Formats: sequence, structure tokens, C-alpha cells
Amino acid sequence: MHPQSTPPAEPATRTIKARYLSAGMTVVYEDGTRDQVTGTIRYGDDVTATMADGATGTYHVEEGVTVTGSATADPTPTPTPAQPDPIADALRGPWLAVLADLDGTVYPTYELAARDLPDDAEMTVRVVRDTAMPVDDPDGDGMQLAEQYHYRDLAYEIDAWLIDPDDESVGARARYAQAQHMADGLNAAGVTR
Repeated sequence: MHPQSTPPAEPATRTIKARYLSAGMTVVYEDGTRDQVTGTIRYGDDVTATMADGATGTYHVEEGVTVTGSATADPTPTPTPAQPDPIADALRGPWLAVLADLDGTVYPTYELAARDLPDDAEMTVRVVRDTAMPVDDPDGDGMQLAEQYHYRDLAYEIDAWLIDPDDESVGARARYAQAQHMADGLNAAGVTR
């Protein structure tokens, strides 16, 4: 009689925050496939894991990641990619100057805002990119300010009266002109880096 052999047990999986990913762990994806982590780099709120096949995966530090195994020293370390240049990332655009009323309705020009709103309307002026770009108004009436965005995508924000009765240089027209030049400068700086 031959003893029956039992297949090796599958390693137990657990979910950890991405901030704890390290070499030696194996990431288990929803479809059951697996990748062994050979190195990690943390940059701000993101963790980039390098896998044994050279692929990379980026996770938010608080994101749950299903893994097996534990952190071990990698006997054959893989070179890790260079960290991104934070200045180049800060300049990456395109950047856009945005003029909106306090309800979030975006006006493509100061002249349209001045035509449609009272002189004492409070306005918001922003310089934005990516996730902070204006979005379609759900009612189909133009564009709205993004309500949720990544903090890195807002370079400048100030509130101003449409027409400041005491000092036109701090009214929305002047602030919007300043924001347009800021966006132009950021876009030019991002192109040259």
C-alpha cells in the first residue's frame, strides 16, 4: 500500500496596507494570479512595488493589498527605478486658470461673469490641473468646479469680489489675469524641464 501524498497547502493570504509592502511578499490579485515583490519605493502617498518579472504596480499607502509570505531580504536585489523628480512632477501640466462663482459655476471669461453676475458677486479664482480641472455640470449648464480633487492639482486659489469697490487690483478681473499668467508660467516651466 502506498501512502497518499497530500499537495502542499496554499500559503495563507492576508490584506495589508500598501505602506507595508516589501521584498519577499507575493501580491495576490483578484483573479488569483500572483507576483512576487522584489523591491518597493515610497513617494509621498504612493508606494511603487517592483515585481520579479520587472513590472511595477503603484498603490496608495492606505490601499488594501492581498499578500502571502513575509518580508525577507532579497538575495539578488533588483535595481530600483529612480525616484521621480518632485519638482518636475509639481510643474507637470497642463495648468488652467479658472474663474467661478461661489456656487462653483465656471465662467470661461471675466467678461461673461461681469455680464451675468452683480458687481458684488463673490468669485473663486484657481490654477488647476488633472483632477482639479472643471467638470461638466450635471444639469448640462456648462462647467462646474471639481468638488473632489488631489491636493497636488491645485496650485493657487483665492476668493475675490467680481468688482472690488475699494481696489480694482484685488478684484476678480485682476486675480483672474494673474492666475492666467501663473498657469502660462507653469506650463512653460513644465515643458522645459
